Amino acid sequence: MAAFTGTVDSSMLTVSVSARNTPVAGVTATIAGPSSGQAATDGNGEAEFSGLKAGVYTVTISNWPANTSFATTQVVKTLAVGEAGVAEFNGDRDLTATVAITSVTTPGGANVNPAAVAGIINVNISVSEEDDNATAVRAFFGGTLIGEQAFAAADGGADEVGAT
Repeated sequence: MAAFTGTVDSSMLTVSVSARNTPVAGVTATIAGPSSGQAATDGNGEAEFSGLKAGVYTVTISNWPANTSFATTQVVKTLAVGEAGVAEFNGDRDLTATVAITSVTTPGGANVNPAAVAGIINVNISVSEEDDNATAVRAFFGGTLIGEQAFAAADGGADEVGAT
C-alpha cells in the first residue's frame, strides 16, 4: 500500500452577526453538520469555525441582546472541500433614548417646576441611520419649537437645548 503524500483541504465557516450595520458581539453561533461546534461572536460580530469537513451545515444564532431582533436565526450553508464560507445574519436594533428635563426657565430666566409643564414639553431626537448616533434634539412647548441642538460626529450628546 502506498503512503499518502498530498494534503487534505479542510473547510472554514465564518458566522457574521450585525444589527443596523453594527457588529454584535457575544451572540452564540452553533453549527451542525459533518462537523459541529459552538462559539460566541467577537467584537467584530464574527465567530470562526475551521478544520471543517465539506458538506451541508445548519447555522443557528442565539443569545443576542434584548434590544436586537433577527428575521432569520437559522441558515443552511453548503461547504465544498477547502471552501471558506460565510453565514451572515443582519438584524435590527430598537433605538431607545432617554431624555431628562432637569430645569425649565422662562425667557426672562425664572425657574419653572418641570412637573408643572409635564405633557406640554415634547422632545424630538433625530438619529443617524448609519451609526445610530443622535444628530439633533428639538424641544417643543405646546407644539411650538423652542430649542434645537445639532451634534457633531464626535459629540457625546450631553449638550443643553437652548431657546432659538
